[in-house]
Amino acid sequence: MTNAQRKQPKPPARGAAPVKPGAPSPFQAYLDHHRKVALSVLRELNSKPLSSLFTSAVIGAALVFPVLLVIALSNLYSINYDWKGAAQISLFMKQGLPELDATRVADEIRRRPNIETVKFISNKQALEDLKNRYDFGHIVGSLDQNPLPHVILVTPAVAVIDLEQLKATARQLQQIPEVAEAHLDAVWVERLRNVVQLLERVLWTVSLLFGISVLVIIGNTIRLAIESRREEIIVVKLVGGTDAFVCRPFLYLGSMLGMAGGVLAVIVVQSVVVFLSKPVEALVLSYQGEFGLSGLGFLATLLVLIAGAALGWLGAWLAVRRHLRDTEPV
Repeated sequence: MTNAQRKQPKPPARGAAPVKPGAPSPFQAYLDHHRKVALSVLRELNSKPLSSLFTSAVIGAALVFPVLLVIALSNLYSINYDWKGAAQISLFMKQGLPELDATRVADEIRRRPNIETVKFISNKQALEDLKNRYDFGHIVGSLDQNPLPHVILVTPAVAVIDLEQLKATARQLQQIPEVAEAHLDAVWVERLRNVVQLLERVLWTVSLLFGISVLVIIGNTIRLAIESRREEIIVVKLVGGTDAFVCRPFLYLGSMLGMAGGVLAVIVVQSVVVFLSKPVEALVLSYQGEFGLSGLGFLATLLVLIAGAALGWLGAWLAVRRHLRDTEPV
């Protein structure tokens, strides 16, 4: 047998389909079809820019409010944490307690665990501060004796951020014999916590309602698209097209509209954050605070886009399952 005869390919077996050289694998063909469908849907959206933009804008408007609530909660959490750590306990010493004894009490408190800082204010210093700050010089000069007690300002450690822990620390300091009264300046902490809990429930409720509205918007859009392609869908099913094959373009359509709505929502939210940043900083600065309004980071932006695409896909899937039953060939 010659070399030329050895190199000739063997003929296919009887009844077997001929294998074309370089033919794509089934998985590659599946990916190619997805790519073609996605490009086809993009071309369709591009051919109707006003309609696509209007639908995406409505979806984006439905996503804006929940995202704004998430940003508000995120900023409130940071304020809540910072302010809890800054809660102070004011210890008013008993009237007539010598300054030396009050200083000794302050030193003992400073050595306790879970205490960040301790500041001692003598009654002389407090009276002088009252005189200078509020222009009470004529009143202070008429006093026979100093009516103010010594005060110790105690700042708990950052680890003590729970309101109950703060109250327990205040009760412990109240037990010191030289202390007449311990005042916890943390009422605003409890109020802020109640506001945060309220906003959390509002967020879940609003997110659910607006999520349903996005599903309705996408479902109505897909229904109209199915109605416009009714005859095409019937022909595809007559030649053996599966339900997955028929549904694929509509699922891509819903996902792309949802993601476009997410992009518009991110643009609007970031614009609102930039618009409000300076007024918020000025307001906090007027209270001698330091706080900067934070917007969406990279991960949060990505989550918004994924959420929009997921809602679009889900709305399209529900609509397709519902309306494709009416397009069965007879």
